[in-house]
Amino acid sequence: MAMLNAYIRLGFSSVVANNIMNQGFLTPEDLEQLTSEEITDLCKSLRSPGGLIPNPIAVPDTNGNMPPGVPLFTHNPGENVGAMPEKSLKQMIYFVRHLLCIGHTCEPNNVTLRNVCRLFQLKRDEDSYTEPMKPDKITKTTPKKLRETMEDLYLYFVKCLGTTKIPLVYITRDDPNVPASVDDPPGNYTSSTDEIICCAPHGGPTYNTDNSAVRDTMMHVFHGTDVYPWIKQYSQPRNG
Repeated sequence: MAMLNAYIRLGFSSVVANNIMNQGFLTPEDLEQLTSEEITDLCKSLRSPGGLIPNPIAVPDTNGNMPPGVPLFTHNPGENVGAMPEKSLKQMIYFVRHLLCIGHTCEPNNVTLRNVCRLFQLKRDEDSYTEPMKPDKITKTTPKKLRETMEDLYLYFVKCLGTTKIPLVYITRDDPNVPASVDDPPGNYTSSTDEIICCAPHGGPTYNTDNSAVRDTMMHVFHGTDVYPWIKQYSQPRNG
């Protein structure tokens, strides 16, 4: 019932919501693996499911006689699925993935238009993303040059997205611990980007891949400088 209400809050009729659940999408996680194209196909199947249904006008009269020439079955006309509910369902999947990226789980009661819509701008930013240029290699290290380079690196990691579209700066944050979701509402952060930077878990395959990317960038920038021997000790564990 909770998931049924979630679909209704996204704008689907109760009939359509039940049809979605009848196809096996009973939890937010069931939808999480679907692509935008697969959601489009799902909505198309709801609008035009094909097959036959009992003909609603094939009703016998008081004598039990069927209307002449009226078939017992007719094509299934499907259900009305508007563009906005379809768009909201696609955004809901992004919302579920966002929660997983920050180490939280999505309960059906979390699925509201308000929660889904607050990530619109983050999704647009990701869709228009282009990878920034890496900071230039430096040939000589001085305290001033090192400070400037580290500032450039920080700005690069803020702009550069990792494996799951998380800014790589989450790798370099001071506190690796992630607060419990019950104690960490979105209102604690100035933006959804800040939230994901502060809450993306340190650990697991995604973290390991992103951590290696940070390390590779550091090796590129500082190769051949006085600090390179210190950085090189992290080349085997590929630790950024």
